[in-house]
Amino acid sequence: MSDSKWLSIKKQYPINYKFKGKVFRIRPYGIFIKIDNIKNNNSKYLGIINVGHSAWCPKDCKKLPFDYSEWPRENTFIDCMVWYYNEHSMQLGLCWLGNDS
Repeated sequence: MSDSKWLSIKKQYPINYKFKGKVFRIRPYGIFIKIDNIKNNNSKYLGIINVGHSAWCPKDCKKLPFDYSEWPRENTFIDCMVWYYNEHSMQLGLCWLGNDS
């Protein structure tokens, strides 16, 4: 992804921005969120809810439980919030707001 596309995504998804994202992939270290409405998105996902970071997530976010069976399931939509930017991987660092549907 080019730097200009990354800057555009950061403008479209500022810190503390809340939205619904689709759980794309679950791994032991976190949940990857697919964000469909990002313009010119060539990757399959752009957001991650990192289990290691959820320990110090904002108070309005839900920590990922230690029990994976309590995590949102793949292909479900969940409420997310942009929490930080991972500049190295050009991913949105997200937190889970706890309401899945």
